[in-house]
Amino acid sequence: EKIGHACIGCQFSADTDRNLFLMCIFCSVLSASVQPKRVLVICSHSETSDYAENMLSPLVELSHNREDIRIFTAYLRMTSLSGVDELRERVHQIAEEFTPRPDLVVIVGGSGYMLADCIEKNWPGMPMVLAGENDYICPPDYTIRGIADDSVEHKPVAELRPSDNMTLIYAPVYVDRTIELLKSLIPSLENIYIVAGENYYSRQQQILFEKTLSEFYPSIHYELLLSTEMTTEQLIGRMQYVNPEKDGVIFMSWLNHNDYMKNLFISNNVLRMIDDYAPVVSMSYCDLSSVKSTLGFWSFDFGAYNSALTSTVLSVLDNGVQPRDMDFVTIKEGMPFVNVAALEKYNIPKKYAP
Repeated sequence: EKIGHACIGCQFSADTDRNLFLMCIFCSVLSASVQPKRVLVICSHSETSDYAENMLSPLVELSHNREDIRIFTAYLRMTSLSGVDELRERVHQIAEEFTPRPDLVVIVGGSGYMLADCIEKNWPGMPMVLAGENDYICPPDYTIRGIADDSVEHKPVAELRPSDNMTLIYAPVYVDRTIELLKSLIPSLENIYIVAGENYYSRQQQILFEKTLSEFYPSIHYELLLSTEMTTEQLIGRMQYVNPEKDGVIFMSWLNHNDYMKNLFISNNVLRMIDDYAPVVSMSYCDLSSVKSTLGFWSFDFGAYNSALTSTVLSVLDNGVQPRDMDFVTIKEGMPFVNVAALEKYNIPKKYAP
């Protein structure tokens, strides 16, 4: 007979050696007792953000395809934190509650990279995969709170090695391509309005956009519209004066620290509010089916990212490869995504789309 899942394909006659028979039963019991591999994902963004949904999608798919892998996700909502002490306390709580220790930790979002040292202290030698938009780490105090400042220290992620058992999947924001997309759709572009929040992700990209516009597009005037300096009502009011023939908007975020949960709901819907009044491109991935008047976005190659994250995770779980022995991966730029309905709304000819 066929004995258990571990012994499928092994057939025995009535006079099969008893020891061999018992050994097969023992193998079956061992197979039944094998525990699934456990992956802890720590995401520095909120669970409702498009960024989190996009960056975590390969892991969601992996959990559906592999019954022997269980994935647990903790959302830190970095913008809600009061400071470094609260962050450390949250990480300590996660480590205490997550027992036994996971087989792998995946940290998603550039503002979460600084957690690698905390993970190493709680779980020495823990394999870690960092995935996000930066290849550097800023000081914790600045990461959690502060205004955009290019003069703060930028420590290369590579310096976490060899003390931390980690590797990096770097999925950058393609700033120049985003600007080119807006210029392509609005050939007579004269003014760009940058809508930016207080969160670290937005602050760092704001710096990149300002530097790129100043250096490579000096003829284009840009203006910052910051969540720390105006209300949502004032932002919407400002959008009503945008001239779609020569003005464009780049949306980053609208988060700030004040009344975080209420602000989170508003921030998640601001893009849907302002794209009714002005031609907007998103700095990063957004669900164009839910923001029907947003022109589009130009981001990294999603297929390459999905493949890199999945293969890296499986190399650790299936083959025992240590992250510190893996090369860092930089995800190449992808194709632009353009919303045809938004083009029609703003009378933009389809031939302008790259």
